[in-house]
Amino acid sequence: MKKTELELYTDYLLSTFGLATATGLPAMVNGEMSHDQITRFLSEREYTSKDLWLQVKLMVRQIERDDGVLIFDDTIQEKEWAVDRLNHWPRKILGFRTPHEVFFEVSVSCTKPSVKAALRT
Repeated sequence: MKKTELELYTDYLLSTFGLATATGLPAMVNGEMSHDQITRFLSEREYTSKDLWLQVKLMVRQIERDDGVLIFDDTIQEKEWAVDRLNHWPRKILGFRTPHEVFFEVSVSCTKPSVKAALRT
């Protein structure tokens, strides 16, 4: 992605009040960029808060005030099914316990209780 495309993507992130997605930008620019272009660009390397700050720093400095506050949120919203799958799937390396069980130090049994049979003599 060229620098102008990076600037466009940064502008998209800054102007989006809701969920920013790789399909949201192409919709906003009437398909001039594709979802695949954005996905490839984001996959090229690990982008950090610093990368975004370098893009917006000049604009922030222009509107900066002594009593102003900049709130910067770069959290990622996980999909519920992925969180559930990752946290509740037993792992061999954890002794066939789930990350949830290990982290919270709990034991979750997914099997039926064993049936004890009395032997008659």
